[in-house]
Amino acid sequence: MNKVKNFLIIHKEGFKANQIEQFDFEKNINLSFGRASHCQIIFDQDKDVAVSREHGSIKKEGKTPNSFIIYDNNSTNGILVNGVRIKGQSQLNPGDEIQLGTNGPVFVFDLDPRPAEFMQATKVMDSIKSTVEMKSATASSSGSSGIGKQTFERVIEGERKKNQNSNILTIGLVGILLAAAGFFLYKNMQKNDLQMATLQAEKARQDSILKAKEELDKLKLTPAQIAETNKEKVVQIEMAWQLFDFSNSALIHEFIYVNDPETGRQVPRAVYIEENGKIVPYLTKRSPNILGLEIFGQGSGSGFVVSPSGLIMTNAHVAAGWSVTYNFSQFHFPGILIDQNHKTIRNDVQYQEVYPWVPSQATFGGNAVVGKNVYLRSVFNNSSIRREAKLVSVSNKSDVAIIKIDMASEILPVTLASENITPLAGESITVMGFPGVAGDNYVATKGKTAFVANYNISTVPNATVTPGSIGANNPENSKGHGEKLGGIDQIQLTVNATGGGNSGGPLFNELGQVIGIFYAGKSDDQGTKISYAVPIKYGIELLKNK
Repeated sequence: MNKVKNFLIIHKEGFKANQIEQFDFEKNINLSFGRASHCQIIFDQDKDVAVSREHGSIKKEGKTPNSFIIYDNNSTNGILVNGVRIKGQSQLNPGDEIQLGTNGPVFVFDLDPRPAEFMQATKVMDSIKSTVEMKSATASSSGSSGIGKQTFERVIEGERKKNQNSNILTIGLVGILLAAAGFFLYKNMQKNDLQMATLQAEKARQDSILKAKEELDKLKLTPAQIAETNKEKVVQIEMAWQLFDFSNSALIHEFIYVNDPETGRQVPRAVYIEENGKIVPYLTKRSPNILGLEIFGQGSGSGFVVSPSGLIMTNAHVAAGWSVTYNFSQFHFPGILIDQNHKTIRNDVQYQEVYPWVPSQATFGGNAVVGKNVYLRSVFNNSSIRREAKLVSVSNKSDVAIIKIDMASEILPVTLASENITPLAGESITVMGFPGVAGDNYVATKGKTAFVANYNISTVPNATVTPGSIGANNPENSKGHGEKLGGIDQIQLTVNATGGGNSGGPLFNELGQVIGIFYAGKSDDQGTKISYAVPIKYGIELLKNK
């Protein structure tokens, strides 16, 4: 069992969002949190207004070494654990989500490393019968007694002629029967020959399919072989972006203070306005005199090399986050709807009324806004070197983008499948990438200046390899998780051991060819998880038209 080294506090929402704090597990029995300066987890005095000065604390207590209790120090807005308000105190487990007040900041409590006990038809042929029915005709004659010799001779001659005609008819009938039997026998032989030829052709076809399958099986790779072949071709992408107006001034989502009827206190609320029948965030330029939150995104994703010149394919929401649906926090709702004269119309704007909002489609002062990457860097697997990247192109059909890094020499790309390939349900696949839950390794490098030696601590990403299978292939005219990008077709996967940070990673088939780009996942209240990938045809199309 790995010994726990640190407490981890992962901030998800609030003014410390996307920050991670670590506290020594052995030295800290109690973690206090609040806006007071003596707290260990300190929230902003002016901005985190939902947090009390000494809001609460987390303590190591219980019968086992890894038992924890969270206490509410009679805070004004209370504490919610996994969405449920606690009364006084509650049991706490690694991975639990803590929110300080209904609209306050959100952070996740975790341990590094997390202890194991917390890991989550026959065809029937009818016989053919041929029946020949023969009919006999009987001739009879009668005569009277007492006839003369001539008369008798005429009768005898007539009978003789009748017998001759009868014999000729019989011979003719026999000939016809023999001819029919010969024809039937000939046709039957032809039929047998045709059936034999058909059987032989079918056997040859089956033998050819079997041989081709055997040859294909020889080319198939295991997930370990795929990982070994492509470990130097996948990259982690670090990014941060922000929204600007046409004059390059940073834009913010304006907030105003309103009176909270429950507490009687002034609380900040996000402002919205109606444009062309759609409720959208009210944007304004950043100013010390205006309260607001910047329209920005920050995080990490995955990508893979697609050309020796340094082109890397990833998701649009990784390389150009302003071009896809914006991820609002709970702090943005309920909001205030104003009119063109800045007068309040109502104060109950909900998330469903604003979703989906794409920042790149917004306007400010009658002009289109501009999304820019504050930084965009790529880091190869098992390396600490950060390389600056630039955005090359973004697909207008799917969640795909291409970025470029400059290298001193050519690099090996992955093998892309044909754009006409059709993934099949049940087909085995392998996903590679850098999910945030997997953690990073750290390396300290020593540098020297003219006067002093110094050490730099850097993360070293380690690619995760996740095998699975295709659950379904949703065609282009279907509707699903991809609706936020226009109802695109997508590949549904049975890959669940992924998460944030894996977006943009390659999806390999058993031949080691990239057939898709991992981009999303969702789960229900019962814990059922489904993930998705964009078909590679959209990446190939973007690569051709970059």
